[in-house]
Amino acid sequence: MEDLPTRFEVELEFVQSLANIQYVTYLATQQNNIFKDIKFKNYLKYLEYWSRPPYSQCIVYPNCLFILKLINKFLDTHATISLDDPNQLDNIDDLPKFLQLHGAELMNEMVNRWNT
Repeated sequence: MEDLPTRFEVELEFVQSLANIQYVTYLATQQNNIFKDIKFKNYLKYLEYWSRPPYSQCIVYPNCLFILKLINKFLDTHATISLDDPNQLDNIDDLPKFLQLHGAELMNEMVNRWNT
C-alpha cells in the first residue's frame, strides 16, 4: 500500500505548479473560482514560507516563487471583499491580465538576481 503524500510534498508540488502561467490562468478563470475564496488568499500568503531557506532549496522551478509573490501582490492591491459575501473576493477576473502585464518585469527581476 502506498503512503499518502506528506503536507510538505503537497505544498511543494502546488507552489511549483504556479510556475505554469496557463495553470494559474485556468485556476483564475474556472467556474468554481478558487481565487475568490478568502481562505485561499490566506493560504497563498502562508505559502510564501517557501521563499526562505531551508524550504527554498527544495524548489526546482524558482520562478514559481515570483509568480506566487505576484499573485499575492495582486490579491493585496486589487482584490476587494465582496459586499454580497464577506468570505469572497471581487475583481479576481483581472488576475490573468495582471499576470500577463507584470509577469515579464518580475521574471526580469529574477534573472537579474541570478546574475548577481
